[in-house]
Amino acid sequence: MGSTQIKSSTKLGATGPAVFPIALGCMAMSGIYSKTTDDEGIATIHEAIDRGINLIDTGDFYGTGHNEMLVGRAIRGRRDKVHVSVKFGALVGPDRVFVGFDARPQLVKAFAAYSLKRLGIDVIDIYRPARLDPNVPIEETIGAIADLIKAGFVKHVGLSEVGVETIRRAQAVHPVVDVQTEYSLISRGPEQKIFPALEELGMSATLYGILSRGLLSGSKLAGPGDIRGHFPRFSPEHLAQNEAVVASFSAFAKERGQSAAQLALAWVLAKQPRLVPLAGARTPAQLLDLLAALDRPLSGEEVQALEAIVPADAILGSRYPAAHMAQLSPLYGFARAYWHLRSPTLKDSRLHAQRALRWRNRRSSDWCHQRQRKGRCSVEVLLLIRGSGAGALPSLFFVRFPARFMTICVHNALTPLPSQDRCSRSELGRPV
Repeated sequence: MGSTQIKSSTKLGATGPAVFPIALGCMAMSGIYSKTTDDEGIATIHEAIDRGINLIDTGDFYGTGHNEMLVGRAIRGRRDKVHVSVKFGALVGPDRVFVGFDARPQLVKAFAAYSLKRLGIDVIDIYRPARLDPNVPIEETIGAIADLIKAGFVKHVGLSEVGVETIRRAQAVHPVVDVQTEYSLISRGPEQKIFPALEELGMSATLYGILSRGLLSGSKLAGPGDIRGHFPRFSPEHLAQNEAVVASFSAFAKERGQSAAQLALAWVLAKQPRLVPLAGARTPAQLLDLLAALDRPLSGEEVQALEAIVPADAILGSRYPAAHMAQLSPLYGFARAYWHLRSPTLKDSRLHAQRALRWRNRRSSDWCHQRQRKGRCSVEVLLLIRGSGAGALPSLFFVRFPARFMTICVHNALTPLPSQDRCSRSELGRPV
């Protein structure tokens, strides 16, 4: 097999813009890993634009707004040369500690207003919730972005770190151009379900973490302020073995006459040529090093040889701490529980659903009931229907509880995915 050909541009979804094969991720320019300077960050963004990179990714919570202001300064006078992607929803305290996530429609619009101001632009090219808010139906969040599109403040909808079901539900509200997800040689989870679904739906993806936060490139922890010190892959009990794996990876890169960072990017480009990796460079030198990967694509044989050296399960530890992983899509760690239902009637099936839960906190349940009556309680637990015909009965009860509370929604086989107004009955409680 010959070398993989790198496209000169990649279109984001069916309705999105055509972009350079690599995008620039700006998070690291706001000191999340180590100290940075604005001048260096701006120089990196200018270098990226000069080299043809035209997709810039930021988040309103990166550096508690600092990153957007930095990007805004960098693209001033160059706005027509770039597409700006913004993530929103994460709530950060003044000590830069994450305190929650909120994607309610009214806040979606408020977040957008602040982002436009900090960036100094009139329209956001791609706007996406950074995570799935377990307390807000994705339809409501995407609906709010659709309103912003109609009003001329946003051009396209994106998603980030969500599962296939959420992607389909979002797409039913408004076309989605891309899904942002972590993907690298040592984080290949999206290959199983996410990427096939995106291809089916005509969506693209922007891929972050291609260096696994510097692990693959041999980057060391910068000190107490380095957020990676809280990540399992960098923990003392895992780091020694992980560094041994990375040493083999680096040796492979050296044999090819490449840096480890270039090899990591070349692998992503070879495996997913229709998708767009995010280069998380914070200096011009780092960016130029990564761009050199475009000149040395991997052949099919080299991809296989590299994956033999670094199997998918070679690295110890999850991508994020356990508490953070629990907030991600079902694909990445939501708890799951299954009950087989053999009830002859829908009424009996409801009884099974109720027995599957133990209501341990009546006060919390009552609070959730009040929220539901006011129309603000989201459906988070689904009863999947298997069968045919109008009288089809459920054969599998699927429970997903990403948040503190969950809703049981029993619905007919012929109805669409559940929403509050379609549920024949719903109950709220705490997971067992």
